[in-house]
Order: sequence, then structure tokens, then C-alpha cells
Amino acid sequence: VLGAIHLYVIAMRRRDGLLAAGSFLVFATAFLAHYLAVVYAVFFAAHYGYVARRERSWWRPIWSGFVACNLLAGHWLMYNVVVLGLKETLTSNTTMIAARSMVEEGKTTHSMGWGRAFVGNLITTTLPYTWRFSMEGLGEAIPVVQRDPRMPQEYRPDDSQLNRNTERLSALAANPNSLFGGLGYAGCLALLWMGVMRLRGPPAQAGADSGSCGPTWRFWLLFSALGIPLNILCSFEYFPNGVAHLNLQPYVCLAVVWIVRSVSCAPLVVRVSLATVFLFESVRTTKALVVLQQRRPPISLGPEGDLVIGGRIDCDMICVNNWIYKLTEGAVFLADRLGDLALPAAIVTLLPAIGLLAILALQRRSGPHDGIRRTD
Repeated sequence: VLGAIHLYVIAMRRRDGLLAAGSFLVFATAFLAHYLAVVYAVFFAAHYGYVARRERSWWRPIWSGFVACNLLAGHWLMYNVVVLGLKETLTSNTTMIAARSMVEEGKTTHSMGWGRAFVGNLITTTLPYTWRFSMEGLGEAIPVVQRDPRMPQEYRPDDSQLNRNTERLSALAANPNSLFGGLGYAGCLALLWMGVMRLRGPPAQAGADSGSCGPTWRFWLLFSALGIPLNILCSFEYFPNGVAHLNLQPYVCLAVVWIVRSVSCAPLVVRVSLATVFLFESVRTTKALVVLQQRRPPISLGPEGDLVIGGRIDCDMICVNNWIYKLTEGAVFLADRLGDLALPAAIVTLLPAIGLLAILALQRRSGPHDGIRRTD
């Protein structure tokens, strides 16, 4: 999706209709990975039509782009319709196993109305999980109790035996499922600083795009105001954790680029502070993910392939499901492969980010254009 957006933006700056039409071929490849990529394609297609009203030359390449996209993605969509049916193709997950299980089990209805689920998902996808523990009703963050209700009573811990530390780590790991959670505290603080600076006067790099025929701030505002709610609306069920992880990562990535570019002109103390907060929460969240992946519930496979419970299971249903998946399918997570080195390896992978942030935080900028050179 980001690659397609990048090509389209370059095409607008060059006023190149053929390149703009070619960006939809990249959108088609994104569609093969996830159906919701079509939401982005529809927005840019509408904008393409708007531009084509003024640039007549843009009408000619659109047909070649349309044919190429259909050749790439159309046959896969037709195959799904033939094998799974139209309803299941359009309403199920894009993985074949999940689609088949939905057809076999008849899970085509939802427990909550679409409108109410949209309002709830709008809240949960905006605010991080750990920010919503005090809320009630829609948007409420329910603690991830480390207990599987499917297990027999003798294998379930009582309230005094619950693993509270893992409960906190599970809540922390759910934060990136929201937009502000994806930006983290550093990103949110940066947005706050940018808002304060905007109120005090015009942005420092307001003229950075002057003279460019690329998208204006109105384009990106419309792209976000329409695209984010529409992406959330495509999730029919209510998700207490949020749905930003499904198809809103491009918005988070674009927001990060905008934040880094804006903060690069901030005072040194602001840049160093934000970089420090980012590194701290990155290590904290990475640790949570590694610890959660390495849990080993006392469940094993019997001689006949049946599941054998060997003790108290003080973890949640997701952990149990992942462990059963490992046992039955032989799946291996990265944390399993690394073993005791998982946490040190995760921290070592942050070293390039530390170096990059140090450069961004310490470099001196004499103006908004220094260090930024257009290559497109």
C-alpha cells in the first residue's frame, strides 16, 4: 500500500498519468495480500478521476491499468467465488483455512449490530488499550485474565492465583492495535508538541512543499478523514483491542514520517526527549511480545494425538490456542527459535534504531530545507 501511494504521489508531482495508472497495479498486489487494501485503491481511483477531468491525457493510460489489475487480481477473486461462494469470499478472512472454517461452521452472523460495532471499533482503534481501563460500555478495556474458561475447573486458577504480570504484558501488547498506540507515547507527545507550536505560529516547514504540484494538506486530510473510518467500518464485529492492526498501518507509517520531518526542526532537548521515550517504550513492548510468545502451557500431545493437560493453566485463550497450534501443526515462533537469546536478540535489533534516532536528535538544522533533497 505504501509503495502504491508513493508511486501515485510521484506521478502527481510529475503529472504523469501512466505512472499514476501503474500505481494501481501495486494496489492490486496489496489486494492479493489483504482485501481491505481495496479501500485505499478506491480513494486514489476517485482522486485519479478528479484529476483526469482537468488532465485529459490521464484518461488514456487508465484502461491499460484497469486490464493489468484485473489480470493480476481478478482470477484469484473468481477462484474464491467459485470455491467458497460470493458471500464467504467477501465477508471472511482472506486466508483459505479461516474461510473454509467459517463456511463449515456457519459463522456468518455477528453478535452486535454493524452500526454499534463501528462506534465501538472507532473508540478502540483510536485509543490504546491501556488508556481505556476506566471506561465503561463500548470501548471499555477488559483485563486479559490469564485463565482459559474452556479448561476443566481443577486446571483453572482462582482469582488469588492469577498471573497479574502476564495480564499487564498482554494489555501492553494490545496497544499497537490502535492508532495512537501504534504511534506510542513518543509519537503522541510529538503530536502534542506540534499542535502547541502550530497554535503559537505557522509551522516551521510550511513552505517545504511550495512549488510542488504534489498532494496538498487538503488531500491528506481528506485521505485520513474518509479512509480511517471507512477501514474501521469494514470490520463487522466489535473488537475490544481495536482493528488498527488489520489495515491502518499505512496511516501510522505516514504519520511517523510526518512527525519525524516536523520534529527534525525542534529544539535539541525536544528531539532527545522524544528519542529517549521512544527507545524506552520500544524495549518495553518488545519484551512484552517476547515473554508472551515464550509461554509454555502444561499441555502436551498424547500417544494418539489427543491433548493431555499436565497442570494448572494460568494463561489466556490466545496463548492456549497458539500453543495447541504449535503442538499440532509444528509452528515455531521466532521467540521459540531463539530460546533464551530471544530477549537479548530483540534488544540488539534496536541498535540501528538507536543510531538513527541519535543522528536525528543531535544533528543541527539551519532551516526546514536542509538535509531534505527530493529524489523523485
